[in-house]
Amino acid sequence: MNRLAPTLSLYIGWQFIVAFVSVLLVVMGLIMLFDLIELVRRSVTAGDLGIGTLFGLAALKLPHTLQDVLPFAVMIGMMFALFRLARNSELVVMRSAGVSVWQFLAPTLLLVAGLGVFNLMVVNPFSASLYQTYERLKDELLLKRANTLNIGVGGLWLRETSEDRQIVVHSRVVRQDGSILHVTGVSLFEMDKADRFVRRFEAETGQLLDGFLKLDRVWESAPEVKPTFHDELFLPTEISINQVQESFAAPETMSFWELPKFIRFSEESGFSTRPHRLYWHSLLASPFL
Repeated sequence: MNRLAPTLSLYIGWQFIVAFVSVLLVVMGLIMLFDLIELVRRSVTAGDLGIGTLFGLAALKLPHTLQDVLPFAVMIGMMFALFRLARNSELVVMRSAGVSVWQFLAPTLLLVAGLGVFNLMVVNPFSASLYQTYERLKDELLLKRANTLNIGVGGLWLRETSEDRQIVVHSRVVRQDGSILHVTGVSLFEMDKADRFVRRFEAETGQLLDGFLKLDRVWESAPEVKPTFHDELFLPTEISINQVQESFAAPETMSFWELPKFIRFSEESGFSTRPHRLYWHSLLASPFL
């Protein structure tokens, strides 16, 4: 089998790139349009956010959605490229010159493989970061969630807001034991409704139980007040163990590089990692799709 001439390889590869980029731009436009329509519909109940804000939200979500449709864009782009070559009788000329099917497909296949690796290594971390920002802004602007939970490699972050105060809790180590959540290295900050600091708690360990947070060996400090020590302290909370489980960072908000570390952290904490494992393996397989 004769080796395909470099000039012909570049020409076929260029035809594929032009077709792929054209399809991708059309798909991006459609995704932005439908996402913007959906955001406008949802913003009716959340107040007037402005078209600029909604367009920004749609743009933040766009790279994540493109991850799902990229294989179809590649397939349609390849179909259009081959159709154009066939319509201009260029495929007929190549076949009559002794070029096999695999020879004129090789440049396109190499480009697709390179695109898949680039998407996994570079585009995926970028899109995951933007999607994480999108989820946070969606919760704040559209869903108006007062209580926020986030659990990741950095530990547990919890924010609970009421009419007269706001509490922010951070725990470095989290471990689930049945219906009880054990926390270690707890820092709790309490602010008033004007976001002015009220007091701070530092506890060695704690437990999230039904309706309250139990802290052990606690130091309490406040402005112009001498720190006081408590053997144990009970603080009321509306956060439940089920909400903590649901607050796990979505697999889509973490990059290919971050997922293995998060999976190890979750397993050591006693939480299920099945969705994150499935997503990580789907990313591994994406260059071959």
